[in-house]
Amino acid sequence: MLDLSPNITYYINNKEIGVNMKIKKFDKPACKLLAGEIQFTLMKLGKKYGVEIMTGNGTYTSDTYTLKLNVSRISNGKVLSKEANDFKRYAAMHGLKAADLGRTFSSGGRTFKITGFNTKAHKYPIMGECVKSKTGFKFPVDHVKLLLDK
Repeated sequence: MLDLSPNITYYINNKEIGVNMKIKKFDKPACKLLAGEIQFTLMKLGKKYGVEIMTGNGTYTSDTYTLKLNVSRISNGKVLSKEANDFKRYAAMHGLKAADLGRTFSSGGRTFKITGFNTKAHKYPIMGECVKSKTGFKFPVDHVKLLLDK
């Protein structure tokens, strides 16, 4: 999250930039800076409408910058992401229950929470996050089923 203040000098690759910087060409540092500001602005917009708006991957040339946006509804304090809905939809096909979404399990001395299902991943389709660090991980279905049954 990037919050630019008019009273602070900002630097990209040790080059001073102003708050009213004009982008002359798109490169990696310029895109990162712009994506941060866009994300900050979208967070405020998301709060207004009760949704989560996240920037995704982007591509750029020297003249254009294309950025993916993911918008998800929030219900009862939980983000209703595509992956979470896919988990509910496909859980039974893999021997899991829709109610397993959000359940925790331990693996390698850490606790993980099931956050979704990636329909494009065949080996590691179960998406999870470490409860402590909030870092995302992926797991094979059989591994998660075994750990949930313990």
